Amino acid sequence: MVYKEWDEVVSVRTSKIEMEEVKEVRCVYVGYEMWQRLGIGKILKGCGFNRNREILICGMVLNRLIASGSERAMADWFLRVAIEDILKMLCKGIAEDRLYRMLDRLHPNREKIEGLLTKQERCLFNLNKTVLFYNLTSTYFEGNAKCNEKAQKGYSRDGRSDCKQVVVGLVIGEEGFPIAHGIFKRNQSDVKSFSYMLDILDKRVKLEENQTSDARCQKDRAIRERFEGMLLKEVEKLRKRIRGGRIKGEGEIQQAIGRLKERYSRVARHYRLEYLSDSKTIVCSLVGDKKKRAEDIDGCYILKTDRSDMDAEEIWRTYMMPTRAESGFRAMKSPLAERPIFHQLQHRVETHIFLCILAYHLLVAIEKTLRDHG
Repeated sequence: MVYKEWDEVVSVRTSKIEMEEVKEVRCVYVGYEMWQRLGIGKILKGCGFNRNREILICGMVLNRLIASGSERAMADWFLRVAIEDILKMLCKGIAEDRLYRMLDRLHPNREKIEGLLTKQERCLFNLNKTVLFYNLTSTYFEGNAKCNEKAQKGYSRDGRSDCKQVVVGLVIGEEGFPIAHGIFKRNQSDVKSFSYMLDILDKRVKLEENQTSDARCQKDRAIRERFEGMLLKEVEKLRKRIRGGRIKGEGEIQQAIGRLKERYSRVARHYRLEYLSDSKTIVCSLVGDKKKRAEDIDGCYILKTDRSDMDAEEIWRTYMMPTRAESGFRAMKSPLAERPIFHQLQHRVETHIFLCILAYHLLVAIEKTLRDHG
């Protein structure tokens, strides 16, 4: 290979080229560009953070966005990527204790940062602030979390009822941008958490319109047919058990029928299940036109709104937007590694979740920019 620079030709033997200290650039560069575009550094400066602390917080958020892990793993990650070159941050010697202290400094400023960032995004992306969506999820802890009053055991959507948990409430705007979040005790009612978020937002939106979706219609029908097939198979199994003498008493048979009706309640109401003691068999028949009525309303939903300026298509699109809130939780729980939480102190748990929220702001802003550019 011949390399030319300033009219000087240099011969290079490519087989002898070696690479040292290869570091990832692309993701860090994209994340930092969006960090700057959103003006988060200026927001942190307004909260009293100097340049060095702002850069460290940026690095912590980028870690959650790109390769999330514990604070110990975060310090090692800083050395493997081009953080030093892009953020001009000295990464050698960063101990996890320094990262913990930064969580402590960040904690009392969370609400102010979130409010200013939301306002900045609204102006930057021309976002509509009139339609918002609210959703709840739980996240669990590794360890006993004895120093966290909000951490309690209970039902877990993650299948980890053995672990203590907190509930996270998230308000999402139409384009998927986070607006506000709250962290609650595991046993706090949805009503109380919703009231808390309303106090923050001081806004409530109602929907009012009627719309039918062909896609939802097909989905409803497919779900019902699948459950009907499962119900009829279970009825046939019960018949065989009766014929084989494995279940004899009429009371026991009626209990088995009741369990089937309870298990497949979505479709069992369309069928009449009767045990005929004389012939020792079960009769399964459709009930009048109940199934026909159910098919007629497949995909039909009543959406109520006072937005007379929106047509049916806009109302339906808005109605479907809560899936963004669900997507937000999935992103924070898995790629952004909100869970499991290893922190034991309540304020650090809350700041850990806040870092995930900031990383999600970057993620949504990047996705929005890509969509706008086709």
